[in-house]
Amino acid sequence: MSSFDIGSVSFDDLASEVFSRCVNAIEQSRLQDVPDEALGQMYGGILRIFAEKAQAGCMPKPFGRNSGVTATDVVIGCSAMLNSANLAVFELAAWQAVSRLGIPAEQLKAEQRSRHDIHQ
Repeated sequence: MSSFDIGSVSFDDLASEVFSRCVNAIEQSRLQDVPDEALGQMYGGILRIFAEKAQAGCMPKPFGRNSGVTATDVVIGCSAMLNSANLAVFELAAWQAVSRLGIPAEQLKAEQRSRHDIHQ
């Protein structure tokens, strides 16, 4: 696997460093050490890369190894993103139904097979 370099630091190393710092801030109850603006900047950049990859046909897993992300974390993050973009859950559901982006390839193939079987 190739690694994108940012200056002298690989993207993989940078991701590991940021993740480690986030976990340490949580475990040491030092959330104030992570400025909201910096957090939003990272979140936005990561989200944009993720969306570009998805639109290009590559659907990466949103959480890496040992991320520890919980269902509560996902709901809080999704709610914040929807609110920030002034979107309702209904709009998200409608968009996903039309675009089919974000649906795992295995599920799409199963749906295609099912539709094919119905039409025969």
